[in-house]
Amino acid sequence: MKAILVFTALAALANGAFAQTTGIPRTADGHPDFGGVWGSRFTTTIERLPGATSLVVSDAEARALGEGAYQRLTTRGAADDPNVAWSNIHGLLRVDGEWRTSQLTVPADGKLPLTQRGRDMLGSVASAMAARPDGPEARSESERCIAGTGRAPLNVAPEDNMRQIVQTPDHVAIYTESGGDLRILAFAAQGRLQQQGGWFGISSLSWERDDLVITTTGQTVGQGGGVRVSVMGALIVRPEASVVERLRLMSRDVLLYRYTIEDQAIYAAPWSAEFVMVRSSQPIFEHACHEGNYAMVNMLSSARASERAAETASLAAAKFGKNKH
Repeated sequence: MKAILVFTALAALANGAFAQTTGIPRTADGHPDFGGVWGSRFTTTIERLPGATSLVVSDAEARALGEGAYQRLTTRGAADDPNVAWSNIHGLLRVDGEWRTSQLTVPADGKLPLTQRGRDMLGSVASAMAARPDGPEARSESERCIAGTGRAPLNVAPEDNMRQIVQTPDHVAIYTESGGDLRILAFAAQGRLQQQGGWFGISSLSWERDDLVITTTGQTVGQGGGVRVSVMGALIVRPEASVVERLRLMSRDVLLYRYTIEDQAIYAAPWSAEFVMVRSSQPIFEHACHEGNYAMVNMLSSARASERAAETASLAAAKFGKNKH
């Protein structure tokens, strides 16, 4: 009888230790069902917002910081296009009832732990982006419509960030509307061996209790060597970097997305970030980035016009100097 009681107690402890999330949709094989369309709407940047001293803030602080972030984004956008309003989003990221001032959760100071090499790379890319481009190759892959915000780790902008997840027993597909990025991930080892890397890298897919875990390496980099720049911040993801993503259903309609990046050459220590996605009833639309990519045409045309103007001014100055003598 004692043996039975001890076994029962141990079983109860084990069940508690490996308790699964209740009240979430599940597939026929018992795993969480992530299928559906998901979106995120917040102004919290990757690194800590200016003026914030802690990761979690009060309702009043969140309102002030969210409004400040919105005003900075609007002012920044208006410099290029006065019609930019960033979807009128004023609120901070909210995770499990807490207002967050950064997507970063580790390190505690909310700043990327960049090495000197990492800081130098960001500086070089910033200089290159400010210079007149010789051709489209000098611009980022997002501006060239090669890749969007759907690579590992998933990125967000202060807009709806719509994503669709399709799940089967053997595969999980994640489609990101912005950029039209489609990642098709396989559980089977053979599926991983057939991958050829590229913009999405080589990924392995597994379950840890109710967490869907995606580990990715070998992502192709563009002109910036892996630097990804957006209004929400800049980060560096080289082919050597390991990106571990975790998806967890907090409820039927809330998905927690967490990731950790490790690359000793770029970051002094591994760092982690997280944000939430909310289930949406809205459909995914075609992004069609190349269709009407006027920004690239205008940037290159403007660069050539600036060069012609500089050449004309130089010739005029030379002619004036010759006539003066």
